[in-house]
Amino acid sequence: MMEKPKILIVEDELVIALNTKSILQQCGYTVTGTALTGKEALKKIEENRPGIVLVDIVLAGDIDGIALAEIIHSLDIPVIYTTAHADSGTVERVKATHPYGYILKPFRAGELHTTIEVALVKHQMEKRLKESEERYRIAIEGSNDGVAIVKGLAHVYVNRRFLDMFGYEHVEEIVGKPPYFSVHPDDLEQVKGYAVVRIQGKEVPVQYEFRGIRKDGTSIDIEVSVNTITYEGEKAILAYLRDITDRKRMEMELKKNELRYKSLIESLPDAIILHDSEKILYLNPAAVTLFGSGKVRNFVGRKILDFIHPEDRETAVCDINSAGETEDVPLLKQVRLIRDNGEIVYAECKSSTVDYGANKLFMMNMRDVTVRRRQEEQLRQYREQLEGLVEERTEELTKVNALLQQELFEHKLAEE
Repeated sequence: MMEKPKILIVEDELVIALNTKSILQQCGYTVTGTALTGKEALKKIEENRPGIVLVDIVLAGDIDGIALAEIIHSLDIPVIYTTAHADSGTVERVKATHPYGYILKPFRAGELHTTIEVALVKHQMEKRLKESEERYRIAIEGSNDGVAIVKGLAHVYVNRRFLDMFGYEHVEEIVGKPPYFSVHPDDLEQVKGYAVVRIQGKEVPVQYEFRGIRKDGTSIDIEVSVNTITYEGEKAILAYLRDITDRKRMEMELKKNELRYKSLIESLPDAIILHDSEKILYLNPAAVTLFGSGKVRNFVGRKILDFIHPEDRETAVCDINSAGETEDVPLLKQVRLIRDNGEIVYAECKSSTVDYGANKLFMMNMRDVTVRRRQEEQLRQYREQLEGLVEERTEELTKVNALLQQELFEHKLAEE
């Protein structure tokens, strides 16, 4: 329950002031005092700040009721006018000061009580709104993003970050400027086009990029998020702007590195195949040559195991699975590959994992060792032939040696 406020009565007719005090006390309010003039009222407010002030419009002295109300209003104290005059001119003057209440004398207790309670609720709501606006303003001013509000054909608000982003010192340099003053000429048509479509109520990207122009003429890359809001009772555009110049530069460098890396991969003599453990996603020219003749598109999407000899597929699967568990995967023994024409070739291969965006893929490095395999086979056959020949000659020598030994033995017996 809202605590009843202390009330100050400003009334230059003492009888009316005392009567008003009596009515307020009957309603449960505490009256801090009464003042007959504006100066006296300001002194009493300084001594004992009230929660609300009842002010007679017509006051004797240098400060009339309306001028006094404006001063009290600046102190964030709600004011209720009391007057016996209700002519149109007076009413208009009262409205211009945005009072919290207006009541004609003589008034009844219930009427005065209701007016005061309504004024208190209104003041409390305004106070909360101001606090909310202040928190929002602090958050906006401390934001890492530039914030701008455009109403009609001009900026009406920008935060500190917006000024820094575009190289300005003071808000006054921006407020009043047209909405597209900071857009690069090459992107102006696109940004204006989005604005027109948005005004027409049609769908338009909420977030997009454009190049901005700083005060010194240099350009920056901007990512902007745009929303339509109500600002001071009218439709307006709220824009959050983020400087992505460094990010764009990094993206360009990354693309250059990717091109260099791709060029390196494309020129490698070893076959490089990128797959998701099943389908081939990429292969370099050396891999195309290894798998057979044709073009890259003839192999992308096909299963990697289709190219491995059935008897070696289990070994290849184990290698792929091991790559997902550890980075240290030894070279496989030679595996047999089946080309599109049915020819069998030999290759050494090793699998490893690579991060590609949010996905983990497998990269298989293969080296064609068919020639080496054939040479090794030829060498093996030659070695076997040589070993056979040596063995054959050894047997012959053994027989010859045995015969000689026999002849020597017989000759010796003959001499004896």
